[in-house]
Amino acid sequence: MPESTSTDTIRVIIFLKRKPGLTREEFRSHWDGPHAQLFESLDIVKKNIIKYERAHTNGKYISAPEAIGLYAPDWDGLVLLDGESYEKIFAVRVFLELE
Repeated sequence: MPESTSTDTIRVIIFLKRKPGLTREEFRSHWDGPHAQLFESLDIVKKNIIKYERAHTNGKYISAPEAIGLYAPDWDGLVLLDGESYEKIFAVRVFLELE
């Protein structure tokens, strides 16, 4: 059996729904702009998060499943947070609760 290539990091995936009244474009613009800049600038994030990635849904992502009778996702984006432990990743939740 091949040796594991694990880097001993933890990954948390968070699915996000935009606030009512925001268009997808407004959500994307805010999340990729001021929100990301503020989040990445925080000392607690720099200390605890190894990797921060965002992904957005788009029209094809929603319409493709529906076209074949499957459920379309009810979220607008997801964030991937990598860290050394769950405790370190969850230490940044105070910021997430402010949004």
